[in-house]
Amino acid sequence: IVGASDPQPGNCIQQAHLGHSVGAVAYLVAVPMNLYGQPKLIEAFFQEIVSATGDFPLMIQDLDFTGPGLDVETIKHLIDILPSLSALKIETIPAGPKYTAIREICGNEIFIAGGWPISQMIEALDRGVDAMIPESSMVQVLCTIDQSYRTGHREEAIQIFNRLQPVLGFSHQNLILSIAFCKRLLVRKGIFTTDQIRIADFKWDQYNDRIASEITEYFLELEASIRSSKIVERSLL
Repeated sequence: IVGASDPQPGNCIQQAHLGHSVGAVAYLVAVPMNLYGQPKLIEAFFQEIVSATGDFPLMIQDLDFTGPGLDVETIKHLIDILPSLSALKIETIPAGPKYTAIREICGNEIFIAGGWPISQMIEALDRGVDAMIPESSMVQVLCTIDQSYRTGHREEAIQIFNRLQPVLGFSHQNLILSIAFCKRLLVRKGIFTTDQIRIADFKWDQYNDRIASEITEYFLELEASIRSSKIVERSLL
């Protein structure tokens, strides 16, 4: 799923076409922050995009770190008028009840994912989300939790999830720190070569730098213990 978010529909369209050309299965566009509370403008924004991208599946990212984001009635209306809208990524405060409300109104016709609310992952799974799409540095542990849950081992999923709490508690203090930490973890794992982020004024100080290092090693030990266990083998069956 290629990210194609931008406040200008033309830029979203350009990114969507690029994603389609390289084999993406869908594209994601976030609701522009300045359009929240203006359903007619949101409708026009996405209609312009969809009219230019054909049947390429669209995922709308309902991202609001300060409140409830789109109201459910607006979401249902968008589903009705946008033929290629096939998925929603809900990242609002709170997210849990919204997953349920959307599922009750839309049934299984819409794919529901979470992201930033990964700290409520078990609740999200209990509520029937189709996927959690947070970030990529902890993917093996998160996939193991997901697959343990979906194969009927909820208690096992909870146990692994609880072991992940120190990492989530530190990294989810705010979005910028989360991005910085996850890039740092990807460097430590040998996947990225730099932990530089686009927010130029972010800097680790001696205190959170030390905690970040300790949390990184803790996570790598957790990941290694899961990788060497039978849990991963079973979850991949």
